[in-house]
Amino acid sequence: MKSTIGKWLLLAAWMVVSAGVWSQDEADLYSGQVLVADEGPQARADGLRRILGQVIERLSGRGSRGEAAGVLLSRASSLVEQFRYLVPNQRQKNGEVPVGRLLWVRFDSGALERLLREQGVPVWHGQRPRVLLWLAEEQGAQRNLLNPAEDSALYKVLRREAARFGTPLQFPLMDLQDQSTLMPVDLWVDYAVAIREASSRYPHDLILTGRLRTSPDRQWIADWSLWDGGSVEHFETRDGNRIGVLRAGIDALQERLLARHQPQAEGGGEEVLVRIEDVDSLAAYGELMRWLASVPDLQCVHLHEADGSVLVLGLRAAVQEIVLRRLDAVSVLEALPGIDAELEQPRHPAVPGLAVVRSYRFIGGR
Repeated sequence: MKSTIGKWLLLAAWMVVSAGVWSQDEADLYSGQVLVADEGPQARADGLRRILGQVIERLSGRGSRGEAAGVLLSRASSLVEQFRYLVPNQRQKNGEVPVGRLLWVRFDSGALERLLREQGVPVWHGQRPRVLLWLAEEQGAQRNLLNPAEDSALYKVLRREAARFGTPLQFPLMDLQDQSTLMPVDLWVDYAVAIREASSRYPHDLILTGRLRTSPDRQWIADWSLWDGGSVEHFETRDGNRIGVLRAGIDALQERLLARHQPQAEGGGEEVLVRIEDVDSLAAYGELMRWLASVPDLQCVHLHEADGSVLVLGLRAAVQEIVLRRLDAVSVLEALPGIDAELEQPRHPAVPGLAVVRSYRFIGGR
């Protein structure tokens, strides 16, 4: 039975690796859509280049520019995996449906990543961290928490801005529970206890709080705090209008995420081997892969060996120590301390010169 599971795990792992991308519930990083004038070949070609530009920005964290961008965008049609036309369902302010068609495209992840590597464009592998956003606004002597249900247009703009980079941005419900746990003054003074308690009901990796106010010269100012575990980073954005200052905040967030999870060109970073026991079914393997995909600093994962329910995985990251610390904190893994390093070597070393440096037991779903 165990040997059969091992074979299925190897097959499943090959399928995951060959896809060249983590599976994400939050966003498909390789697809997009734009409004085109018609279904003709010229409009489609223009639309494909625009969508590919969006996808490259999402994958690399930066817009496509220069000679490499020209090569990439010129190959847009050859990278298409599937496409279709949709009828726009968003009405303009006058109530009319926009003229044209929505072109939806998904590009071949493997072919696109190979082309990106050839052009020296680094790719940000893995799921983007989930960001929970709390906003408060000062109007005269009043300070209030903003409610997504009461300002849906504003929050739609913020979600769209975050989606440019594939960042899952979520907002609190602002129901009675939220309102009784968190007060506007808590955001204003960065009261960590209240912010963390109010955020604990929502799945998230990072917390972003924003405080909006106007300056004497009528300029909009937003003071931001980015919470990551026990640390907090502060920054400020300014703009002539309310939506602009918030969009600038999401862009500043992206710059900080990019600095933390700098995309690496293929071959960059370091690989480390870890051993994981009790992965005894394809369902368990899938759950493990989803959890590993949520580790922000992890660039990619390769299955090097499967022996029954024991896996040896190669993890590539810019800094090994950071990834290992994150794995130690993952709730589905239990570290197995006290195992001599020599005993952790697979019988047939998966990678010459590399030794397993950490062992875990998979406890997810139990």
